[in-house]
Amino acid sequence: MKTIYRSEKGKEEILSLYDAQLARLGRPYKDIYVETSFGNSKCLAPALVMGAEKDCLFPGAGVIERAEKIIPNCNAYLLRGRGHMHFLTDEEKKMIVDFLLE
Repeated sequence: MKTIYRSEKGKEEILSLYDAQLARLGRPYKDIYVETSFGNSKCLAPALVMGAEKDCLFPGAGVIERAEKIIPNCNAYLLRGRGHMHFLTDEEKKMIVDFLLE
């Protein structure tokens, strides 16, 4: 199987940092995996995916199309007229907070 890690030690270090950040949140969580070429589990949790229409690295329309194919419970939002580096509107920030509080 492909891996994104350069070594097993590197994988352990990254996952350890990730676990430490999760612990800092002080909220219950559950690990859920997305089906990719690096793994074969499917994400069943709700996901909010925001993509910027003019992003030169990850064009929003393509990001959203792919996310909707691999994430069954996907809420997608296109940030129209914006590129890779942008600010979110107050409405979009509220959308994120509302999604996380659901």
